[in-house]
Amino acid sequence: MNKKKLVMATLLAITLTLSIVSTTVVYAQEETQSTNTESLADESEQSTYETVATESESIEPDIPEYAPSLTLASSTWTGQSDIVLDTQGKGGNVKPQEIYIYVESVSLGGIDVTPEMNLDSDGNGTIVFKNSDLQNATMFGPNGEAEVDWSKIDQIEISIGFELDGQYKSKFVYVPVDFTINTEPDTPEYTPSLTLASSTWTGQSDIVLDTQAKGGNVGGQENYIYVDNVSIGGIRITPEVNLDAEGNGTIVFKNSDLKNATMIGPYDDEAVDWSQINKIEILIEFELDGQYKVRTVFVPVDFVVSEPETETGSEIEPEPTEKVTITNESGIIMELPEGAPDHLELKVDVSTGADEKSAVQKVIQIAGDKIKTFDLYLLRNGEPYEYNGQFTSTVSLPVPADWNLNELALYYFNEDTKEVTPVLFSVDRENRMVIFATNHFSKYILVQKDVTRDDTTQKETTKAIDTPRTGDSSNVGLYASIFTISGIVILTLLRKKKGSENR
Repeated sequence: MNKKKLVMATLLAITLTLSIVSTTVVYAQEETQSTNTESLADESEQSTYETVATESESIEPDIPEYAPSLTLASSTWTGQSDIVLDTQGKGGNVKPQEIYIYVESVSLGGIDVTPEMNLDSDGNGTIVFKNSDLQNATMFGPNGEAEVDWSKIDQIEISIGFELDGQYKSKFVYVPVDFTINTEPDTPEYTPSLTLASSTWTGQSDIVLDTQAKGGNVGGQENYIYVDNVSIGGIRITPEVNLDAEGNGTIVFKNSDLKNATMIGPYDDEAVDWSQINKIEILIEFELDGQYKVRTVFVPVDFVVSEPETETGSEIEPEPTEKVTITNESGIIMELPEGAPDHLELKVDVSTGADEKSAVQKVIQIAGDKIKTFDLYLLRNGEPYEYNGQFTSTVSLPVPADWNLNELALYYFNEDTKEVTPVLFSVDRENRMVIFATNHFSKYILVQKDVTRDDTTQKETTKAIDTPRTGDSSNVGLYASIFTISGIVILTLLRKKKGSENR
């Protein structure tokens, strides 16, 4: 029984062992077959991909990369010239994109400037950002639009877009900025000249100044007299102006006018004792294109009190000069020289024209509405007389009662150019008249300057000659001190007298 059981157990073990071995062999065969199948599938797929890729590459041709260029043709931008970009579009389309401004490598925002495109059909040439457009550009950024303070900007970034056959490229240029505050182009310095053509003035002849305005205007005039190199005040005198259209010629101070001149300053309106004077200072102002120059001439004086005698011992009689004065109902006086035509009648239209006012305001500030235009003309025997250089006359214009005689200016108005030219003049304070010499008639503008405004850009082109110098105020201060001390002494004496009477 036990043997039978042992045989059965042995047979069962052998059967199980054979079954396990058989199963393992079958599984290994299936795994090997599966691996081979997958390998074949992968090889087939790879072959198919490579075939498709090869076919695709054979269909699409190689496209060369689009390579436009953008370079800065100009240098650092200083506000004096345009920014120029050398552009090579190489057959593509060119379009401006964006412009940004920087301070110490930090962008503040963009600016909108439309450049000038100077390109040929291939997009080659230059792109120009105009100087004036850059200076007037506004900045857009986080705070909206604002003016650009170019003095603080150190760099501009400019981007330009290019396109060719669907290829898009952006090129950038960085422009250094060193903005010059004074953006006006350099102009040659204006150099008029004024020289003494005559010699020492002895009271026997005129004082003649050789004048070269070199295309400029000849304006304000001042004259001062000296004793031992100390100015004692100014003198009133209107010279004879003999200048051409360029302002070149002579300015003549007539001998007789010098002798009869009166003083301005501490000795206002007193006659000049020429025997005490040793020097005359004459200042003339010139202007050209906004450049103002003052030239000064010093004339030695050695005045001869008595007239020189002739060989026979008799005195030389001055040549008689007959002058004719004509007046107008507006209070204007015209003094004609000997030889001027007879039967002349002075006419004038007085106004406050808008064109004249606008022209004057370009050079000075006007005190309120204190401006008058005098359109002067002559009639002879009732017919218009063209006064244009035949002779030199002296004209006196009335000054309104409420105008300041120390702040006057006189201009000639050119009706073609709508511009004004300063005119030499003097002031007759007693009669409140402005006096000037002329050899032609047109519109003359008399104004009172506004000196109460602190306007540093104001251009004063004409000066009345009767304003005393600051240096002359020392005499006035001396007189004021004497009067003050005298008043104190008188008050002291009166108080002492009153005190003694009370006792």
